[in-house]
Amino acid sequence: MNTTALFVELIVIGVGTAAWITLLILSIFGYFWIPGQQITALIALLPFLSLIYVLGIVTDYLVFNIYRKVFRRLEDFFCRRYLGEDIDVETVRTYVYTYAAENVINRFEYDRSRLRICRAWSVNFVCLAISTLVFLWTDLAQIDSSIKIKISIFSTMVCAFGVVATFYTWRNLSEGDYKRLKRTSTFLKIERGEKPD
Repeated sequence: MNTTALFVELIVIGVGTAAWITLLILSIFGYFWIPGQQITALIALLPFLSLIYVLGIVTDYLVFNIYRKVFRRLEDFFCRRYLGEDIDVETVRTYVYTYAAENVINRFEYDRSRLRICRAWSVNFVCLAISTLVFLWTDLAQIDSSIKIKISIFSTMVCAFGVVATFYTWRNLSEGDYKRLKRTSTFLKIERGEKPD
């Protein structure tokens, strides 16, 4: 994966994290102290972009560890189903990345990038739903309660749909990754005159 693609991936992840953290900060401190014209100045956005990048790195790492613990059985199931018992997925991935053509590796990396983005956004959507509700009910007192309820329901439904869609996509991308690893490693072993697993 080239550096630009990785940078963009982490920005995409970090934007979601920045959104819900910003809403929580505004819920705590309010938003009247922020000068509106200075926020949109390009010079003010550059440090914010750096912060988003770092948030993307941290979010990706934390969510990876959460998913690894919570969905270990699912990953193990895919590994056993497609690669076999007692096969280490990283050994197979290393074999494929060592012997496959660059376009095959690029396809794996593209799919892995989409997988990481979906994985991170499934958690970002949960946090975004919570922070939106907190901000709405603590900081927007001037809005009528009936409108707040409608906004709460709508934002919760949108975020719930986001969680379901990103989790479903992550699951399918994960399964597809194992299938492609199996097919590719089998093909490479046959091409190299080795016995496939």
